Amino acid sequence: MKVCKVFHIVLFGSLLLLITATATQGRVTRADYERADNLRSKVRDLVYKTQIRVRWIEGIPIFWYRNDLRDDCKEFILVDAEKGTREDAFDHKKLAEVLSKASGKEYSAEKLPFDEIEFIKDGYAVEFEVDGIRWMCDLKTYECTRARRAEGAKDRDVEEQADVAWDQIAINRRGGAPYSPSGEERA
Repeated sequence: MKVCKVFHIVLFGSLLLLITATATQGRVTRADYERADNLRSKVRDLVYKTQIRVRWIEGIPIFWYRNDLRDDCKEFILVDAEKGTREDAFDHKKLAEVLSKASGKEYSAEKLPFDEIEFIKDGYAVEFEVDGIRWMCDLKTYECTRARRAEGAKDRDVEEQADVAWDQIAINRRGGAPYSPSGEERA
């Protein structure tokens, strides 16, 4: 009987310990939040290409994205999903050189000073913002100039550019006929 009583006491104690441990695991403390908040800075230079935000070009199977790389470097990539091709969205070195010349500040191909681009002029140019100044870079001549905007005009979000003739990008950058307005057939 003593063995049974000891067994019940040990069992009861174990269950009590298990319940207490489980109850405290459910509570998130300020220290837990601080550890989670600091995690990004600890793994920033160890993990890359884990978060890619794809920007589809409306009406065609082409999209671009930015890869964040080691030491705050980045690259802009253009993908043709139909053909299965992936390439630089532009010549990063040439763009850095002409932007440096035009702006009077030194930029490198690996650390371009912008995070977003907007394809314009039927895909032959990109616009971007650096230090509050909107720039346009011609992708044929690689000439960068300050972009001209109408007084009071606001920049459009890259995802809201339905009024741009994106089908021309497929023609001009890749060759071949564009998709129909429905996006289902090629012209």
